[in-house]
Amino acid sequence: MIEVNCKFIGSCRVKTIAELYNQYYNAVGIPLEFDKLEEVREKIIVSAPVEEEELQEKEEFVLKVLQNAVSLERVAYELVLDLANEGLTYAEINLIPSLHTRKGLSQREVVDAVLCGIGRGLGQVEHSIKIGLVLGILRQEDKEVNHETILLANRYKGTCVCGLRISGTDDGSYPLFLFGEEINLIRSMRFSYAVDADDEMDVIYACDNGAQRIFQGLHASLSKQAIHALRTHNVILECSAKASYLTKKIRSLSSHPMRTYAENNVLVIPCSYARTTFGTNTKEELFDASHILAVPYQCLSKGIEMAEKLSFHK
Repeated sequence: MIEVNCKFIGSCRVKTIAELYNQYYNAVGIPLEFDKLEEVREKIIVSAPVEEEELQEKEEFVLKVLQNAVSLERVAYELVLDLANEGLTYAEINLIPSLHTRKGLSQREVVDAVLCGIGRGLGQVEHSIKIGLVLGILRQEDKEVNHETILLANRYKGTCVCGLRISGTDDGSYPLFLFGEEINLIRSMRFSYAVDADDEMDVIYACDNGAQRIFQGLHASLSKQAIHALRTHNVILECSAKASYLTKKIRSLSSHPMRTYAENNVLVIPCSYARTTFGTNTKEELFDASHILAVPYQCLSKGIEMAEKLSFHK
């Protein structure tokens, strides 16, 4: 079993965030502590469909205490253990370094801390698991910052840094064609890359410009051109029905278009995405795909097999 899209800031242990907040408050001399995990859980976990603004508030709550090397190393270490304990043999962790530089860390220091945690975790797991670290850039971020992230990934070739992902808002404000320069740079360095995209034109552009995987592609499911592009280029569609439902992008779990894609011979693979935020994991996403969405087993197997073959971390 493999996981191809595990979001770093969405997959932290609730207890860890509570402890980091208590340490943070003590350090700045504020007599405020989270005595109950439930208080922190409510600030992190999405239990019912929410608007984008509330989701951003939850992510900001987590990010506030992930601005130093010690915290980053700890979360990475624990995440490796959690992924291994689920029985995964391969997992890719998606990290956006620029989000963790608000208190003075450089992007390189962020990556170093996370790599340290991954290494420590791999040294303690009881069964073999391979971990890849995918560095993310944000559509809404400054171009210079994104350029730095891409070049940084190239400096870490030979480690578990194995690819890049174009993430961020998909509301039409930052269409993917505006990132042709970044995509060309990624491809010139022979890095695999993925894109978060729902829009039809973004999906087609990503397929035509070498993306190996696309996350969700919800609106594009009604487009014959998008389906043709996905199928022609053998682009794998990463799907999290739970994430889509809890962010109000679909009406119900059963309305996710994963089955539509699969029936049109598009490669699909379920992923957990933000495991803690949405209270899910890889097994649950596979169960939802098979039992709620009724995606044929052979379609899921084909997508997983191709994702293993084309994994970013060789």
